[in-house]
Amino acid sequence: MERLCTRLGGDLVDLDVLVNNAGVIVPGAVADLDQSALDLHLEVNLRAPIRLMRAAAPQMIARRKGAMVATVSLGGVISLKDSAIYSASKFGLRGFLCGFHQELAPFGVKVSGVYPAAVDTPMLHHEALHGGSVLNFIDKVMTADDIANATLKAIDTGKLEIYSPWSASLTARFFGSFPWMIRPLLPLMEKIGEQGRRKFLARKDFSTQ
Repeated sequence: MERLCTRLGGDLVDLDVLVNNAGVIVPGAVADLDQSALDLHLEVNLRAPIRLMRAAAPQMIARRKGAMVATVSLGGVISLKDSAIYSASKFGLRGFLCGFHQELAPFGVKVSGVYPAAVDTPMLHHEALHGGSVLNFIDKVMTADDIANATLKAIDTGKLEIYSPWSASLTARFFGSFPWMIRPLLPLMEKIGEQGRRKFLARKDFSTQ
């Protein structure tokens, strides 16, 4: 990480676009996760993108151009049981992007976050089979191409937040505004999500065992 940050601050003076797309989730109740899992979430999901964007910023500011994008998650808008640590890291990243966007806008540098719902990736496959939130499967599962297109839109427009799909963001932002409503509605949401999870696994021909 240190070598990459050094390159961003020195060697890569003509860098036009920086995309932070690495992420990790270890599903589970907070009390069941060890310290290494907590540290991993914070390091990969929060500290690394902040360090990389901070390293790239001076060169882009000097040239008065550039775009930085981070893949966040709807988990950065709404927090659910068994993903509290993941959401904490993504809430932090969302907060950083909001402030950083304001700081760099006067210099012509774009800062955006992409907020996907569930995406058909190995991470989602792991969650589907190993206790991840079934609420991932309430809405349509997006493809990697969908998120690539959202990322290109962020680079082009510099809009602070890009949601994919937009429909899922409405639900997340509603519950994010009224988090006390999550717990009483959770059983119904989980029932719908579990049905979606089983359909997803059947389409992918995964074992549910």
